[in-house]
Amino acid sequence: MENIKLNNGYEINYTSDLYNNILVSLVINGTTQSISFTDNRKYILYDQYSYYYDTPNIIDNINTTLVLGGGTMSYPKYYISKYKNKYMDVIEINPELINASYTYFYLNDLYNDFDPERKRLSIINDDCIHYINFTNKKYDYIFFDAYMGYDIVPSIYEYETIKTIKSKLNENGYLGINYVITDINKYNQLKDVLIHNFDYYKEYSLKESPSFKYILVSDKEIKSEDII
Repeated sequence: MENIKLNNGYEINYTSDLYNNILVSLVINGTTQSISFTDNRKYILYDQYSYYYDTPNIIDNINTTLVLGGGTMSYPKYYISKYKNKYMDVIEINPELINASYTYFYLNDLYNDFDPERKRLSIINDDCIHYINFTNKKYDYIFFDAYMGYDIVPSIYEYETIKTIKSKLNENGYLGINYVITDINKYNQLKDVLIHNFDYYKEYSLKESPSFKYILVSDKEIKSEDII
């Protein structure tokens, strides 16, 4: 399969791994994201680290999830295919990434196989902070994954942003953040804001990738040690 150049510098990249699996991924500003199998495992998360995103579903009984920053929908595909009675809203600002999800990352197949009436997975083209500020909906779990390359949306560091996100959680709900440490001061700033808004704070990372953090906060005690 040939690589495909999209607008705004995006590229659909086809490669094979050490086990000769054919993979499709999205390349943004030189960074590879949203790696997916191209065979019957297309709904499975390829990157082991990404399974941390599922932590609240493993440790608690949650039913509604909001994803802020959907990209090409790797985690939403996994979630909808695995949990047959749960619901998810996904906010993605870039319509080209939404279109790529359908064209190259099997989102149409996901709907056909697991949500033919399109009631469990709702994809909304909007800015994630705008959505948070104006929605009246509440969720059991909010997952923040709004990035451009390795740069997280800067408003996540602000106290009022975290406070507003928390207001959209049901009682004892969870906020998870996919975070890459590129600046230790910003990382400490985010940690401080989260600790001041929530009673419990926990981090997860793989030993071989310590700068990649899945951060989970809640007002409910987080009783989990080894998720993966």
